Amino acid sequence: MTQTHKRNVAVVAVILLASCAQLSKSIGGGSSASGPTWSGPSSPGGSSAGGLSSAPSSPASASGHDRFAVLGVKIGMPVDGDGFTCTPAKDGEDRHCVKFLDKRCSGQPLHIGVKKYGDKAPLGCFSDTSGGTYLDGALMQENADVRAGVAGAKSSPERRPLTALFVRGTRSTPSKIYQMEYQFEYDDLTPDSKLYKALAAKYGAPNDRMKWKEDTTEAKVECSYLNCNLYIQDSHFEEVENRKQEEQDGAARRKNAPTPPKL
Repeated sequence: MTQTHKRNVAVVAVILLASCAQLSKSIGGGSSASGPTWSGPSSPGGSSAGGLSSAPSSPASASGHDRFAVLGVKIGMPVDGDGFTCTPAKDGEDRHCVKFLDKRCSGQPLHIGVKKYGDKAPLGCFSDTSGGTYLDGALMQENADVRAGVAGAKSSPERRPLTALFVRGTRSTPSKIYQMEYQFEYDDLTPDSKLYKALAAKYGAPNDRMKWKEDTTEAKVECSYLNCNLYIQDSHFEEVENRKQEEQDGAARRKNAPTPPKL
């Protein structure tokens, strides 16, 4: 072997050793830059900002369901709790419930359901599960000119959407909350606003897009026109509960199956 050949072999060996060391370091200490994304609902008239980052753990280090409780209601509870008005339970369907908290609903009949095109909403307070709240048949939302940005259009504060807590339940028996939406009066979301301070005090500081996350529970808040909406959701919990119910239904179906024919 020539001297030049020996030098070339040595160089190749050094390069191979360096590459192996770098590969070992990458495997041992590498991390994925990808993260979870929000898939929850958007509020009518509002915009959903992209991205999601984990907020600091709550002072009590509670689970996501405990941390993001609203007025004592949290994910995992039965949907038809005290004070809620609910849709009838139907096999294979999510269940919707609402707790009206608006003083305009005091003493009024309370309803929830789907308002089809051309139908009149019932008198009293009504929650349309496809979106919107109604008071005595009138849709409670900012007037169309303001929402369209028409110059000189005046706001209609008397049409502010009804303050309410909406929950959506799993397709299990009993149906359990996996999604909540708390609708309340508008405030700014700047760090010096009363709303921002209240949210940060209860849930911890949000990211720069007003979102939080703990475990598989995600939360975000949006404000537009006359109201704000706080959304909380655990899609993993929903999936697990629905799968458990499907397995129970399957086991019961097989147990109660007719005697097989003589073969």
